[in-house]
Amino acid sequence: MKKAWIITALIWVITAFAMTMLPDEIPLHYNFEGEIDRWGSKYESFLFPAIAALSAAIFYFVMRSIEKKGSKAEPDSREAAEARANMKVLGIIATCTQLFFTVMQCFILYDAYRNAAAENTAAAPGTGIGTAMIVMMGVLFLILGNMMPKAKMNRAAGVRLKWSMYNDNTWRKSNRFGGIVLMLTGAAIILTALLANFSAALILLLVLSVMSGVVVTLYSYKVYREELNAAKTS
Repeated sequence: MKKAWIITALIWVITAFAMTMLPDEIPLHYNFEGEIDRWGSKYESFLFPAIAALSAAIFYFVMRSIEKKGSKAEPDSREAAEARANMKVLGIIATCTQLFFTVMQCFILYDAYRNAAAENTAAAPGTGIGTAMIVMMGVLFLILGNMMPKAKMNRAAGVRLKWSMYNDNTWRKSNRFGGIVLMLTGAAIILTALLANFSAALILLLVLSVMSGVVVTLYSYKVYREELNAAKTS
C-alpha cells in the first residue's frame, strides 16, 4: 500500500506543477466526436487527483480490515495465510489503480495544455484522452484478471457472489474462470482501441464489460449447483 500512496502523492505533485503552465481556462470535456464542448477553470483539474485519493483511502481501509482479521488468527493458521495472500493481491491492485489515475491525469493535462495553447475548438477523434483511457482500462482488466485466481475467499476482491462464496471449490473455480474472461476482455479492448475509432472502442468496452459479468455470474452459479448436487449424492 505504500507504493500506492506514493503514486497518489505523485498525481497531486504533477497536477500542482501543471497549474504553473496552464492558462486560467482549459478544455475540460469532449464529445464523442472528439470536439471540445466545455471549457472551465484549470483548478478543476484537481478533481481527478481527489478521486484518486479517495480510491487509495478505500483500498487502505479495506486492507486494514483484512490485516486486523488476520492478526487475530494464529500465525500459521489458514486464516492468517489467506489474509496475507489477500493483502498482497489488494496491494498490487491498489498500486495499479493509482498508476491508472496518474497516467490518465498526465494525458488529460497534456491534452488541456495542447488545445488551450493552440486555442483549438476540436480534437482529433479516436486519439488523445479517449484512446488512452480505453487502452489503460484494457491493461487494468489484464492485471485484475491475472490477480483474481490468486485471491483467497474474501469480500473485497475477486468474484464475490453468494454462489462463488459457497465453499473453497466454488471460489477457486469462479475466480479462475473470471480471471481468464477478464484477461480476454482486456486484450479485446486494447486491440479495438488501437484499431478502431473512440466511439466503437467505448461501445465495445461497455458491451464486453457487461457480457463478461453475465458470463462469469452464470458460470459461478453452474459451479454452485454442481457442488450442491455433489453434496446431496455424497
